[in-house]
Amino acid sequence: MAYELIWEHRGVVKRHFGTLTANELLTATQQVISCEHFTDLSYIVNDFTDAEPCDISHDTIEQIAALRIGATFVNHRILSPYVATSSPGLTIAHALMQPAYCNKHLTRLFPNLTVAREWLAEQLKSPFRLIGQKD
Repeated sequence: MAYELIWEHRGVVKRHFGTLTANELLTATQQVISCEHFTDLSYIVNDFTDAEPCDISHDTIEQIAALRIGATFVNHRILSPYVATSSPGLTIAHALMQPAYCNKHLTRLFPNLTVAREWLAEQLKSPFRLIGQKD
């Protein structure tokens, strides 16, 4: 398994490492979406800092996008920072920010986890963000 899920109070960090496969990327996404606490999550960080550079297929990106779009019907308030400086993280993040794959999960790309967490902290303290949110 080339990923781990790190559960936090308001969200989860999906830390990808080593050489990733399409199946692992999809399984990690499905595990988070199907968790019993998904409706209460405020963020899902996708950290590709320790992932080996590799290509990711268009089909895999479409499957990830479809899972994310479906997930918005359960919880549309999720923040989705991606942390990456190379593929596959860059490829996935750029694709998911394109109009064809966008959903209500606000997706942004960051060069490191520190900057991503700073962005999360700012977003989570916004009074407009908290309307209707369970925390």
